Amino acid sequence: NINELEQTRRDISSRIRDLTIDFHKNRLDAVNYLDFVYYSICVSTTVSFGDIAPNNCLTRTIAIIELLLCIILVAAIVDEIIRKK
Repeated sequence: NINELEQTRRDISSRIRDLTIDFHKNRLDAVNYLDFVYYSICVSTTVSFGDIAPNNCLTRTIAIIELLLCIILVAAIVDEIIRKK
């Protein structure tokens, strides 16, 4: 029956959504200072392994600002090295 299949699909979708929400809540509780340092290095080197990712507008904005600052810092270092030669 199509109605039963649709209801099963909705149940599965709802369960997946609930599990995803629970996962992110548990992950947030498990984040520590070393995770921030690790993520910062991944962003600044553009390696970004994908195991830690910003999940809302604020953290995405902070990551973008950090990446831009890292690009400016690297450019300044390279400029300084070139000027010394």
